[in-house]
Amino acid sequence: MKAVGDPFDPWTSFGQLMAAVSVTLLAIAFLTFQVKSEVWRAHILKQVVAISTLAELSAPLFFFLIALFPNHPWVTAGYVVGGAGYLLIATHVALFVYHRRIADTFDRRQVFGAGILLFTFSLLFWWQSIFVKSVVLVWMLFSGLWEAWYFLRVPVRAE
Repeated sequence: MKAVGDPFDPWTSFGQLMAAVSVTLLAIAFLTFQVKSEVWRAHILKQVVAISTLAELSAPLFFFLIALFPNHPWVTAGYVVGGAGYLLIATHVALFVYHRRIADTFDRRQVFGAGILLFTFSLLFWWQSIFVKSVVLVWMLFSGLWEAWYFLRVPVRAE
């Protein structure tokens, strides 16, 4: 039963669509990463990039799964997904600092890209507008696709 005047009502179908698109792209990326596992398995910094790419593609899914609960806690969804993003970025930067002597140009670019992710996850965490959060989540789908392509085109480095 819907609450009268529910402000999330117009966003329900959009959230369902975003969750469906997100899970589809996440599944394709996950399978592609498994097929091309030689790109990321042997190098810790590449593993973190693979995880962050999958996290970027899964952010809309988790956000809207939480936001579509009966009382539509989309603000809470922003805190959960944004907080998880902060944890991911902190892990990525810490591992980069620890393993910086084995980092290549690709790895250094990815740490710079973590700054962009920090901004997007910050918008999810702090901004109190479902419209802004939705725009950020659409951006994350396109950004995650580009990231997956950029990541998988990297030649495998001989160790």
